[in-house]
Amino acid sequence: MSVFKLPLQDFADIFITINNSDLKDHFLTPYEVAWLKAMDCDDYKTRENKLACWVERLHIANALAYEYQYNEHDGEIKITRLKKTDLDGGHLLPFKKLYEQLRSLRYNLHTNAGSSFVSPDDSAKLNALIEHVAGLIIWAA
Repeated sequence: MSVFKLPLQDFADIFITINNSDLKDHFLTPYEVAWLKAMDCDDYKTRENKLACWVERLHIANALAYEYQYNEHDGEIKITRLKKTDLDGGHLLPFKKLYEQLRSLRYNLHTNAGSSFVSPDDSAKLNALIEHVAGLIIWAA
């Protein structure tokens, strides 16, 4: 089993699909929603920015897992951060395709030896989204 670095297009597709569907309502945890409301900043732009940051952290974790696994640069790891424009070119995916991409991403956040560079919170959010999308696919069938 090998680790691969997902293309930027996959991250853009994930971002666009979550941001432009009912999934955006399931992206934030109830605690995060309560915090945003308490801080009086629960609006579309804030949620979009939080989603973009989350997708970028997953991109970085995936790139780190890949670089750590294969060490192709003489011990130096260089990872390019995402720009907002990188995410703007995404396409709206059917839920089945989104499910496949999220599962592929989850798998590729870990090296072959099991090392991971994703935070427990980001991992939990990814797992919850995968389960939610799986339920939508079953419900739609």
